[in-house]
Amino acid sequence: MRTLHTIEAWMLGTISHPSGVVAGSATHAAQSQNDWNNNCLESFVCTSANWNAVDRLGVYWNAYYVRLQECLHEEYPILRQAVGEEVFDEFVIEYLQAYPPSSYTLGLLGAKFPNYLANTRPPREESESAPDWADFVADLASFEWSINECFDGPGDERLARLTHEALTGIPIERLYNTTFTLTPCLKLCAYRFPVHLYHASAKAGQTTEFPPPKPSFVAITRQDFVVKHFSLTAAEFSLLKGLQSGDAFGTVLDELFAENEAFASNAGRYIRDWFAAWTRAGFILRVNVSNQLDTKSRCQHLIDNSPASNTGEKHDPSRSTNLRD
Repeated sequence: MRTLHTIEAWMLGTISHPSGVVAGSATHAAQSQNDWNNNCLESFVCTSANWNAVDRLGVYWNAYYVRLQECLHEEYPILRQAVGEEVFDEFVIEYLQAYPPSSYTLGLLGAKFPNYLANTRPPREESESAPDWADFVADLASFEWSINECFDGPGDERLARLTHEALTGIPIERLYNTTFTLTPCLKLCAYRFPVHLYHASAKAGQTTEFPPPKPSFVAITRQDFVVKHFSLTAAEFSLLKGLQSGDAFGTVLDELFAENEAFASNAGRYIRDWFAAWTRAGFILRVNVSNQLDTKSRCQHLIDNSPASNTGEKHDPSRSTNLRD
């Protein structure tokens, strides 16, 4: 039985089908349990002197996909600028054909776009292993989507963040088994190119060139509803990732000492500088101080590599030492 509801469903399926109104109508007719047939277009849509049913519905189909293109223009403005409008729109059309909208909100329309660009990139030359232009495009898309997710996602604007004073009061003998709760809007990203720097320059209207590949680590967060990003070192990124996953501070620290000699040689200074910067940037919401003492002094490296140790001052294990000392 043809009701208003079934006719509306048919029209929606027709004008939103990625392959056009004819394919959309035929697909709906094939899947429907009603008395549809492939002549639905002519039976529902009147022709005019100049336009047939396909042409008339095509107006709505075009408007629908133009609106989707506009949404992706807004989601990926710097990527669009980097590759050019014509190339970007070709990417978008192919992407929408592969991943038509499936959510009630257009806010998720571009969620799969970075992976789509990565998975459909041109084949890499066998003799080339270094990241290339296609990798840069995928990285830039990923960075812009992370910014969108951070802006639209949960934040901590109404929550109290950890202060540096509270952090530096943690006795070091309790630090090994302590865990940290990071802000929910913090995104830790690794890229093959410094896309965050490219993005900042392009957004500022500066002339930008395709940058050479360079492993880049970035923290993206939101402060008072403004999205910001921060450059990280590889070791800093690893430590933050471990803490974000819920691992105890000492567990993450042990891994860093094992794999990064440069970090191990001056861990005390690095840790103090990083935690000071992280609290200023609002990365940490709270610290879950462990009641279990570090009897093996596994965080002693923080003391041994501090400026005090370089002057010959010896550490007194009976003294409560914290991240400030």
